[in-house]
Amino acid sequence: MTTGDDTVTGTVGTLNSNDIIQDKSTTDNDTLNASINDTTATGIKPTLKNIENVNLTWTSNAGLEFNAVNSTGNTFNLTGTALAFSGDATIDEVGTNDVNADSTISGTLNLIKVVNSTVDAGAATTITMTAGTATTVGQKTTADVTVNNNVTGFTNTVENLTLRASEDGLKVTDNGASAIGDQLTVAGDKSFTYKGIVDKEKIVNELTAGTLTVQADDAGAIDVSKIDADVIELMGVHTGTTVADNQNILLKTATFNSAIVAADGVTNATVNIKNQHTAAAITKIDVSDSDIATLNLEADEITTVSVLQLAAQNNVNITGDSKTTITAMTGTTGAVSIDASKLTGEFVVTSTTVNVATGIVGSSTAKNTITTGATTANVTVITGSADDTITGGNTTAGTLTINAGDGKNTVDAKALTTGTAKITTGSGNDTIDLSKLTTTGKATVTSGAGDDTIDLSALAGGKATITAGAGDDKVTVDAAFTAATEFKYDGGTGTDTLVVGTAAIDLKDAKIFELTSVENLTIFNGSTLAGWQLDGKSYEIKSDGNNKTLKISIENPNNAAAITTDLSKLAFSTSTTSNFSSVEITGKDNVADTIYGTKMNDTIDAGSGAKDVINISAGGNNIILINAGDSTYTSTVDRMDAITGFHAVTKANGADLLKFTTAGAIGNGAADTDVKGAITNGTGLESVVANISTSGILSISGKDAGAIDTLAEWMVVAETVLEDGSLVAGATTAFQFSGNTYVYHVSAAATNAVTTAEIIQLVGVTGVAGLALDGNADFAEGAANTILIG
Repeated sequence: MTTGDDTVTGTVGTLNSNDIIQDKSTTDNDTLNASINDTTATGIKPTLKNIENVNLTWTSNAGLEFNAVNSTGNTFNLTGTALAFSGDATIDEVGTNDVNADSTISGTLNLIKVVNSTVDAGAATTITMTAGTATTVGQKTTADVTVNNNVTGFTNTVENLTLRASEDGLKVTDNGASAIGDQLTVAGDKSFTYKGIVDKEKIVNELTAGTLTVQADDAGAIDVSKIDADVIELMGVHTGTTVADNQNILLKTATFNSAIVAADGVTNATVNIKNQHTAAAITKIDVSDSDIATLNLEADEITTVSVLQLAAQNNVNITGDSKTTITAMTGTTGAVSIDASKLTGEFVVTSTTVNVATGIVGSSTAKNTITTGATTANVTVITGSADDTITGGNTTAGTLTINAGDGKNTVDAKALTTGTAKITTGSGNDTIDLSKLTTTGKATVTSGAGDDTIDLSALAGGKATITAGAGDDKVTVDAAFTAATEFKYDGGTGTDTLVVGTAAIDLKDAKIFELTSVENLTIFNGSTLAGWQLDGKSYEIKSDGNNKTLKISIENPNNAAAITTDLSKLAFSTSTTSNFSSVEITGKDNVADTIYGTKMNDTIDAGSGAKDVINISAGGNNIILINAGDSTYTSTVDRMDAITGFHAVTKANGADLLKFTTAGAIGNGAADTDVKGAITNGTGLESVVANISTSGILSISGKDAGAIDTLAEWMVVAETVLEDGSLVAGATTAFQFSGNTYVYHVSAAATNAVTTAEIIQLVGVTGVAGLALDGNADFAEGAANTILIG
């Protein structure tokens, strides 16, 4: 051929193995048009050199056969014209020739002994390439192949392979064995998928547009660290995965059980895993390798990870729109964290068995169900706006911190016994169970708007601070408080309730008991509260049933000499199913108690050793207990109980009762007992006598009766008259003096001698006609102007 653009045409059978057509020029554009149909095993072998366009037209129905053993530097353009052409083409001894197949090559394109070729695979769906021998020592065999169809069977031994696609979305699939050679380069500007055996293979991404997807069919352990793809899809069952930094792994396999490790030389790596398998069984994802820093897990389908194994350096981010479950989270040392805040599907953590600081952030918008295990370290759980369930394990030496956000949340922290809890919830009707927090536990709960329920039923010597938001909130305590107990409850706006006990409990010994903006108390029958816990309060108080008894003990935590306790503002339920019919109030010995009773039927024992003031004006049929020696008076030491609001009336009108340790009896004495001896500094010549009526009222008469003008003198009169009568222990009389009525009671007596006596002042009571015995304390004997004693 000349140095020009020459054209040679040969009809069928013209071109054969003996022909020699060559061109010394490589800069022209020569053309050979040849029709061939030689179907011998090796095909025809003409000598062709440097022909830019060798157009081989195959006219047989059988597969195209051509042997380029004697050809170099040519471009073979293949087409088949027979009506029943198989679509297959084989070029043997390809060497350094290029091959372009057209759309008629739609079956298998078989290229044998490729050294350095550019190939257009036409419409071939199967491609087989074997490597020839490079003419230069150390040179790699190469092939640059363009595919125009999905290739379902790809075999290759060429060392440096380049694949291109003529349109977006084409896929090349190997035949079950590695077909990459030393390196696969994907070039061009069309999205492309390569599927096959890729363990330890090098894939270079030189796409200028579109995306490269590599689908790995390997089973067992796989190393994809040399694959530079936009997405690596794992199609097989994997037990170990070696990665480079920031690779995108897509799970297309039904089973994944893999430790993920960074390749040699890779540090601080990020691993991106997306699940797109509808029934994936992810047995384990282990990213505890010290060179793995971040795991990004995206759930495009329902995703269950049986074991997520982490280490101190790991941060795990979970995204996607499908339900994601971590059945077990394990780890070694150091803090670990999971952030699923951008997950829009449901998020579940079934258990954590890491005894290290743990942070779990649930979905910001979808439902979370998160369970943490027992640990000695800090655990933090944060959720979003859905109705979440959080179950916290015991953190004996750390702090369980829960921020549940808005929604109707359930926080189950009853496993926490002696640890510390910090729980915050947003708006919504939340339930918080801290029912096992006991002697040394600490809880701080801040709940937002909504009707929240908080259970602290085991709180004994621990500390709890509850700050509730707007709404009708309820807190339950159900264990005896000790001197170490610190309890604070701020109910916020709304109608808030403290439930005391499912059995009778004692709260009086609490170190701190502060209720703020709490309107209701529901208290179990027989429970005991301290006076200072109720002093001046206006709580609405209910019981657990009908006609129950509340106990109030006046405590003195500050060792004060005098204590005032005002219970008169307390409002008690009148429901027949939740009312207290009686209140037992016990004062403090050796302390000057001032007690304002409740509106209910109070039984008050003010104690001994100091002057006590009792005000029962609020109402009810009240019983004042007087023990021997409790209420005494001398001109120099006043320890007499002063009772304001005592009613000497019928039961229906609010009769009250003085009940003595030594049962009361109506006292009597001899008529006109001479009592001038009671006059202080008297001359002995005075005329004054005393009498006790049959109803027990003491009076004096005589011209010198006015000389008896002190309480001490009246007490001597009472003692004298009773000793002059039929004196018995329990003998009681009453007298009016200086606008008050005084009740004198003998608690112990010898023969005609008072041994021990009490004096009680009924402030402002006048006009009393008599005493009446009420041994049953049922107030049935109450009458107008009658003092009941028992």
